[in-house]
Amino acid sequence: MNYPMYAEIKGKQYKLNTDYRTGLSCFEAIDDDIADVERTLAVLGLLYQDEIPDDCYEEALRIASVFLQCGKQKKEHDNAPLDIDFDYDKDLISASFMSDYHLDLSTEEYMHWWKYCSLISGLKPDSILNRVRDIRNYDLSEVKDPKDKQKVVNAKKKVELPKKRTKEEQKAIDQFEASLKSKEE
Repeated sequence: MNYPMYAEIKGKQYKLNTDYRTGLSCFEAIDDDIADVERTLAVLGLLYQDEIPDDCYEEALRIASVFLQCGKQKKEHDNAPLDIDFDYDKDLISASFMSDYHLDLSTEEYMHWWKYCSLISGLKPDSILNRVRDIRNYDLSEVKDPKDKQKVVNAKKKVELPKKRTKEEQKAIDQFEASLKSKEE
């Protein structure tokens, strides 16, 4: 399969850093506790190898978003809870790749981001990553027996993804910490 290597912006091609590690770094920057402008510049700096003209940032970011979603536009009504976090689940991903594909990610020189995501999608249902994702997605309403339900609840707690703060929550924490610092001075 031919994976994209360039972004075309205003008739000019810009080389992309397409290795899966770059995609992972982009998601780390997206999840980082930094301002939106810094987050945008971080993603663009990681993903594009060539300098992007100042008047093209919006288009470059749109293309970056589509690239990081493997060519798929996110649907506005798609608010399903996440069942995977690339960073938090990296050991599960690595173990699943080793088990299913006999592929050691730590020794891979290069793998395109889209291939990496395709391989995750193609993992066997009984891979460790998919078993954990199944637990995360398990519908508790299907369990009638209280003892069994408690077991599922406990299993879900063991494998749940860490909670991420909303921008409003982080802003409130930042304001609180700033007020503490000003009182110390």
